Amino acid sequence: MAAPERTARLKNLAKVFFILFFVWILLVAAWANIHLEMIQAKSPRNFPFGVFLDSNGAPYTQDFSYNVLFLKGIREGIVSRPYVLENQEKLMRHMAPNLNFGLSHAYSPVTFVLLFPLLGLPGQNIYLIYTILGATGTLFLLYFYLLPKVESPVQLYAMALAVIGVCLTAAFATGQSTLITTPALAALWALLQKKAPNALTRDILIAFLFWVLCLKPNVAMIPLFLLLGAQSWRALSIAVLLLLFTWTATAGYYGGWWQGLEDYFALLSQYEPVRFPAFIRRGDDSAIVHFLSKYDPSLSHHLFLLDRALFITVNLGLVLARWFGRITASEHFQGAIWAFLLVSPYLLGSEYWIVVLLIVEGSFFAVNRPFSAAFKLFLLGGMVYFRLGVNAPVDFSFPCKWLLFFWIVTQALLERFHRKEWSVLEPRLTKNPVS
Repeated sequence: MAAPERTARLKNLAKVFFILFFVWILLVAAWANIHLEMIQAKSPRNFPFGVFLDSNGAPYTQDFSYNVLFLKGIREGIVSRPYVLENQEKLMRHMAPNLNFGLSHAYSPVTFVLLFPLLGLPGQNIYLIYTILGATGTLFLLYFYLLPKVESPVQLYAMALAVIGVCLTAAFATGQSTLITTPALAALWALLQKKAPNALTRDILIAFLFWVLCLKPNVAMIPLFLLLGAQSWRALSIAVLLLLFTWTATAGYYGGWWQGLEDYFALLSQYEPVRFPAFIRRGDDSAIVHFLSKYDPSLSHHLFLLDRALFITVNLGLVLARWFGRITASEHFQGAIWAFLLVSPYLLGSEYWIVVLLIVEGSFFAVNRPFSAAFKLFLLGGMVYFRLGVNAPVDFSFPCKWLLFFWIVTQALLERFHRKEWSVLEPRLTKNPVS
C-alpha cells in the first residue's frame, strides 16, 4: 500500500512539531548542564568534574565525564596499554582517586582524536560543548532528515514519543554517544542514496561519516554492512585508509601499533560483565542477555556468544540478500538497525534512540487505521520509554521491541506478497479486460 501524499495541513503540523521540539531539546540540553553543575557544587572540591557524591555519601560518576577523564589519562600516558582491563582500573584510580568503582572504556581511538583538541579544557566546558553539538545534531536530524520524510500524522506522533522518551533525555544527562552517532548515521544513509554529480566528493563525505561512527564499535557495524551491501567500494576504501591513518597516529598512546590492536580486539571479544574486575561495574548491555540471564545467570556467557554470532550472521545475510536483489536498499537499512536493536552484543538503553530513523523508513508508521496506529504507538512508547529500573517496575522494553519488529516484518511480507500477486494478475486483466 502506498503512503499518503503530504498535505498542507501535514506540513503545517510538521512546522509546529519542529518549533515545539526545538524548545524541548534546548531545555533538555540546558537542564543537563545546570543539573550537573548543581550536583557538582555539592561534591568536595577535590573531586574532578563528573564525579559526585550520592545520597549515601558514596562517590559515583557520569558516563561522559568519566570517559573524558579516561582520555585525559591516555593523553598523559598514565598507563602504556589502556585497553587492558587492569590498566583501566589503574588509570582511573590515578585520575579520580575517590572513586570506589569505574566504568569500562571501549571507545575507539577515533573518539580520542575527535576530543583531543578539547582535552585541555575543564570538564564542564567539554560537556557543555558536547551537549551543544548533540542538540545541534538532533535538531539537524529532525529538520533536514526526519520531518521532510513524514507522510502521515502518526509518524509525527511516533517521533514525539521517541524525542521525549527516556532514551534521548538520558543521552543528554549522561552524555551518551548516540547524540552524535544517530545524526551521523542518518546523514551517511541519505548520502548513500543520492546520485551526486561529483561522486568522489560524496564518497569522501560518506567515508568521513563512517570514520566518525567508528568512535563506537557496535554502531560502526551498521554503516560497514550498509556500504558492503551497496557495494560502495571507493567510500569503504577511503574510510579504511582514514582508520589506518588514525590508528598509526595514535598507536603510541595505546601500547604500539600491533600490541594496542591486539589489546583492543581482546577487550571487544570478551566484553562481558563476568570478565571485568570488581572495580569496573557493568550490566548486561545486550537486551537478550539482560532479559534472559535474570532467570538463569549462568546463561549470560552463552547468550553473549549467541548474540554475537546472530548479529554477524544476520548482517551478512542482509548483505547477500541485497547483492542478489532480494531486498531493497531501504529494507537493508531497516534490517541493519533492527539487527543492532535486537541482537547486538553491546547495546545501551540510550542507543534505542536510533529507532527514530525507522519511523520515516518504509510504510509501517505512514499507513494506518485508528486501532493499529494506537497499538503501534503503544509498542513504540513501551520500547523507548518504559525501561526496567528507570521508570518501570517490569521490563516493558524487551517484549515491546520484539512485538514491534515482528509486526513490521509481517506487514512487509504481506505487502510484498500482494505486489507479486498483482504483478501476475495485471497482464491477464489487460489481456482480458472485465466488461
